[in-house]
Amino acid sequence: AIYINVLLRWIRATSEPYALGDIRISVLAFADDTAYPSGSDEGVQDTLRKVELWGYHYGNVLHAGKTFVVGNTDPTQTISIPNEIFPERFRDPQRGAVFIEQRGPQATYRYLGFLRTLEDRETAHWDALVERTTKALYNIARIPATPWFTIRMVEAMVSSQITFCAGLVHLSAERLETLENMVCLALTKKIRPGPCWCYDMFRSMGVAGR
Repeated sequence: AIYINVLLRWIRATSEPYALGDIRISVLAFADDTAYPSGSDEGVQDTLRKVELWGYHYGNVLHAGKTFVVGNTDPTQTISIPNEIFPERFRDPQRGAVFIEQRGPQATYRYLGFLRTLEDRETAHWDALVERTTKALYNIARIPATPWFTIRMVEAMVSSQITFCAGLVHLSAERLETLENMVCLALTKKIRPGPCWCYDMFRSMGVAGR
């Protein structure tokens, strides 16, 4: 964090920001997760060059496999970093540069744990909710526990996943039914209660009114 503050101040002071009306944004950072909005491909290229130089100074290497550029239009130019300090697996042997993956507005990407798209954020958040709930139920099914404790885990973990996307996803009747069926199936396999009982338990969690 001490090292990265230097980079964040440098980019904030000198890089081309992305404009939202009167608001100018050049850095989004939370813990070790960072994003650098810019108003043009040239601005992105300049920012990545700063990241590379900062890494060289502090002995860090930009992980090209985890770095990508997302634009609200399809990419118009190639974003690359011509530097010899990068690992061989990331460097183009013909052109001696590291090329950064570019994605258009339809692409889905993850930032701060959320799946996002520039064109349809709600769909991406819904996909994230289903994915996280599926993983939570899978982990619950692997834990040897009594039926009572299993139900308490479902209440806690499924509710937290729904709260995670509260305000970001419209929980329509169809989507609620999808979640209910996922919970019913997981509990039926785990402790084999009746499906109607599972349904009533899920409703009692207070989800339907959100």
